[in-house]
Amino acid sequence: MAWEAPQQILTFPTATTGLVRYQFASLTTAGNVIAATTNTQPLGVIQDGTTNSTVDPTHISVMVAGVSKLKLDTASTVAVSDIVSASTVGAKAPAAGDVVAGLIVAGASGGAGRLVSVLIAAPTGSTAIN
Repeated sequence: MAWEAPQQILTFPTATTGLVRYQFASLTTAGNVIAATTNTQPLGVIQDGTTNSTVDPTHISVMVAGVSKLKLDTASTVAVSDIVSASTVGAKAPAAGDVVAGLIVAGASGGAGRLVSVLIAAPTGSTAIN
């Protein structure tokens, strides 16, 4: 399905191994891509590699705007129009204090590693759930 959301994909260096396609990513202070963690504002969604396989640890493409596939963690129960936040393995339903990272536009939860389509939320400062 086509989405009328402009995509922006940027390439960043990374010194980290174990990054996975369709996982939220963040940047270190040195400018390297790392996996996003809970309660952080992710930069975007990793686009390189194959689902559930690690990617080249030198440079990596990250979608920072648009609609992307996104891997859910094992404990997520989400549906279309739900917001999501970053987790150490992908995305999850947000809890109090979590930062909003995207909006589900297609797909639903159904087990570990399930892929959904998400509209990536632009970093806006304080977007924590109260």
